[in-house]
Amino acid sequence: MFENDTEYMTSAYKMLYKIETALKYRIQSTYSSIYGLSWEPYLKSHKSFDKMFYQDIIRVYKQDKYLQSYFSKEELTSLDNLRFIRNEVAHMKVITPKEHELLLTCYNFVVKRKDSLFVNMDDNE
Repeated sequence: MFENDTEYMTSAYKMLYKIETALKYRIQSTYSSIYGLSWEPYLKSHKSFDKMFYQDIIRVYKQDKYLQSYFSKEELTSLDNLRFIRNEVAHMKVITPKEHELLLTCYNFVVKRKDSLFVNMDDNE
């Protein structure tokens, strides 16, 4: 990996981390406001929330009546397609400019969303 690749991939990892963290935060805040402190069983998942993989998180957004409408179908498809990019980054494979563009698009509609309940994740940059 060249120095340029290191910066490029560090940026990709950072965006992925923020996207996944924001998605999980939204689930947790929505469910805890509806069901209180014991909200996790209402997810109806065979895994605990902390053990859920990225695809499990996306499945919650696709199937849950409280979260289903938060993203458009196109946005959910884009988020679902991030699975492959996430795997590339996790296995230290340099992503293509097209994959980086999808990642940036998802980052912008998840983390930078103006109507979001997400914590402002850019404060510490």
